[in-house]
This record gives sequence, structure tokens and C-alpha cells, in this order.
Amino acid sequence: MRESTTVYGPDHRETLAARIGLARQVGAAGNPGQALTMAQEADAAATAALGADDRTTLSARFEVAIWTWEVDGAAAGARRFTELIQQAEQIRPQPWSLIADSMWNLAGCLSDVGDHAQAIQVSGDAVSLCQQLWGATHARVLVRRLTQARVIGSSGDPQTAADLSGRLAEDCAEILGGAHLTTLEARHAVARWTGAAGDHQAAEQRYVALLADLIRILGEHHWLTQQCRTELAEIKKI
Repeated sequence: MRESTTVYGPDHRETLAARIGLARQVGAAGNPGQALTMAQEADAAATAALGADDRTTLSARFEVAIWTWEVDGAAAGARRFTELIQQAEQIRPQPWSLIADSMWNLAGCLSDVGDHAQAIQVSGDAVSLCQQLWGATHARVLVRRLTQARVIGSSGDPQTAADLSGRLAEDCAEILGGAHLTTLEARHAVARWTGAAGDHQAAEQRYVALLADLIRILGEHHWLTQQCRTELAEIKKI
């Protein structure tokens, strides 16, 4: 960011994009409050330099929404994403990728606050939009389908979530390969929702097979390996 500021100046698009990217890195490193402040400052600077509807400003506002969700909770995050979607829908040409990403996150926020009916609607709309933008076999669409299954399972319908996750795991294995993280996450979702639906024996079998593959592919210390091990231990107690 220092190089960009030196070469282009503090209000140049490249510098502002670097500030947004740095905010994302700071948040991912475990400092969401600082990331939110940085994103808000980038939003204000981009608005002043480029205008409220500029793509760089919208990117900053997307980052603000992400870290608002993390810092202030899902309800606050849902408000931010809703505002961003409404703004983006008024712009011509519409920034469809931003809208799709915002809808995806909005569905997660709504699910977290217990607005399950709306979360299911928004997640379904996000999947449909992504399929229109990138095609049904695109990796981004597959990730959205994973969120859709989570939203449905969290609404109190684990069997449908297990069925959706099962079909997704098959599609991911065929399109992305068995070692891809999304494929492994989809398999984890199948095990999780199978257990939540009451079939503990089948869930345990899925967890055991998945854990062996996770250790081989991702290693003992990967977050998904650790989560799978914890959930397997829990289901064995039932």
C-alpha cells in the first residue's frame, strides 16, 4: 500500500483497492475490529474521491458489511448487505458479481438471526443468479450451494440439507476432484446433516471415512480436520 500511495497518491483507485485488500487481510489475521475501521475509512475516502456508486466504493462497502457482521453481529451485517444490494441494483450496468456475493452473505446473516424463511429465499436466489452469471458447474456456484444447504439445515430441515449436500458432494467430486476443499466441505456437510436428521450410524461412517481423507489431504492441523474429529467424537457419544 505504501508503494501505491507513493506512486499514485492516497486517493487513487489502486491505493484505495490496496487499502480494502489490507483490511481483509487484517480481519483474516484475527483483528476484525481494526479491519472494520480500515474498511470504513476506505469507504469514506473512496466516496469522496470517486463517488458513492463507483465500483471501488462498492467494494469498500462490501468489506464494511463483512466486518460489521463479525464485529456487531448478524442483524447489523444483514442491514449492511441489504443496503448494499439495494444500492447496487440501482446502478447501470448493474454490478452483478457484487450483488451475487452480497446476497450469499445476506443469506448467512439472516440464517444466523433466525429469519429462516427469508434466508432460504435469498440463498436460492443467490444460487440462481450465480448459475446465470457463471454456469451451473462453476466453482463459485458450488460454494453457494453449500451455503444453501447450511441455511436449509439450520432452518430445521436437516434431511433436505443432507440430500442437497449429498448431490453437491457428487457434483464437486466430478467437477473439482475429490481433494478439493469444497468437495471435502460438502462431504462434511453430508455427515453433519445426516447426524442431525437422526441417522447417527450413517453419519459416523461418513465422518470416519472423511477424517481419514482429511488427514491424508489436508493434514492433522487443518481446521476442517479438527472440526471433523470433534464432531465424530460427539456423535460417538450419542
